[in-house]
Amino acid sequence: MISATPHMTAAELQEALDRLDIEQIELARLLDVTPQAVHKWLRNGGKAPGYVSLFVRLLLARPELKGVLDVRPRSGRGRPVRPRKVRQAA
Repeated sequence: MISATPHMTAAELQEALDRLDIEQIELARLLDVTPQAVHKWLRNGGKAPGYVSLFVRLLLARPELKGVLDVRPRSGRGRPVRPRKVRQAA
């Protein structure tokens, strides 16, 4: 069963984001929180709130949901990849 408790520790949350290939800023976008909030959860001694723990555990259990949520892959520069605009031929 997927649960919101116990709350994920900073190390558990970072490991989950690495496994899911999700940047901190992308998690903030998905949860509609500030990037600073995600940074706070990932600091040493930080803990993710229950709803965050539940959301991340759900993504770990059902990674196909990343496609439904339009999760952007890592860019390697700390920001998710932005979709390119498609130019239409004139």
